[in-house]
Amino acid sequence: MILAVTGHRPDKLGGHSPALRRKLAVFASFQLRNFIQAHGRPVKIISGMALGWDQAVAIAAIAAGIPLVAAAPCDAQDATWPAESRAFYRILLRRAAEFAGQPQPEIDPGGNPCRRGDPTFPHDPRVAHRSDAEGPQHR
Repeated sequence: MILAVTGHRPDKLGGHSPALRRKLAVFASFQLRNFIQAHGRPVKIISGMALGWDQAVAIAAIAAGIPLVAAAPCDAQDATWPAESRAFYRILLRRAAEFAGQPQPEIDPGGNPCRRGDPTFPHDPRVAHRSDAEGPQHR
């Protein structure tokens, strides 16, 4: 089985501190162990690699020796993040077994590096995004 996860960002979880990142990673490791006990060990884990829960699960996957697929929505996902967060993101990407990112689009004037909903943004048609009101469903 393949496990795919995404979740809340730091602003919904209590901030951007390294201490919070550590707490989330410990909790994600605990949850992953529980998942494995109940359902078996996944052959890989897919993470959207956003700040917060996505990265906590990525850390848990790496720590458990489960291949991580870094499925970033675009190469510029970290373009507006603080320097420390960008550096940690790059470390996680280097530890990933696979990278399933999108080509890097121009950053739009509003500062969104991934421009969801923009018809020129190269969406993967196999993946549904919550922001795609009429987009495809998960397949």
